[in-house]
Amino acid sequence: GADLGGESQAEAQATLDQRLSAYAQQPLTFTANGQTLQAKPAELGLTFDTQTMADNAYQFGRDSNLWTDSRHWLDALAGGHTVPVVVNVDSARFEAFFAQHAASIAVAPRDAAFGRDADGRTTVDAGEPGVALDLNATLQTFEKRAKARSCAPGEIATISIPPAVSDAKLQGALKQV
Repeated sequence: GADLGGESQAEAQATLDQRLSAYAQQPLTFTANGQTLQAKPAELGLTFDTQTMADNAYQFGRDSNLWTDSRHWLDALAGGHTVPVVVNVDSARFEAFFAQHAASIAVAPRDAAFGRDADGRTTVDAGEPGVALDLNATLQTFEKRAKARSCAPGEIATISIPPAVSDAKLQGALKQV
């Protein structure tokens, strides 16, 4: 965190801008389905609302009655006070980045199908589920990482897409043949 004690709102905002701009320019790693992507938070549409954060820091201990404010002051002297990090993510930029890279992560489902074995008997190839990106879950995780200013690699959330024709349907049909 940044020590903003004794700073004006403008000074506090400048301090926060300086501290948080470095994070927004640092590449982050995302992984899913054996693929790795890198992007800077700013490229994903991340901005820190340093004005709101500076306002919140300035208002601490000034927004209640004397008794409550003095209790907050004493608590802050003893253990400090943390102002929550306020982030905004431009969802269009975030989605555009992942849409550009979706082909390397997403996999279409493969339907179950009939086939023949070496002896000429009809068999069923079970097919496989597909993989799609879960952008909402990935965005929520990204926002949490940004608030904590975490540079640890993050997982891209995915969902499994079942095949349109399942193994069970074809197995049932095979028994009737």
